Amino acid sequence: MPTEMEEVKEKKVEITEKEYKQLKKDSKLLECLDILGVDNWIGYEDAHKRFEVEEGEGYF
Repeated sequence: MPTEMEEVKEKKVEITEKEYKQLKKDSKLLECLDILGVDNWIGYEDAHKRFEVEEGEGYF
């Protein structure tokens, strides 16, 4: 059984500063879209399905 310390460990990855800045920008844009109700927009579900196919894993 894992100890409390082992449960908190997270895997770390390395990315470039450019990639990091783009991820932060994309994350902020998604946050703004969610706040404005993008999940009610036509095509939102289709976009998620396309994402799942391209990523090979579920998003929801």
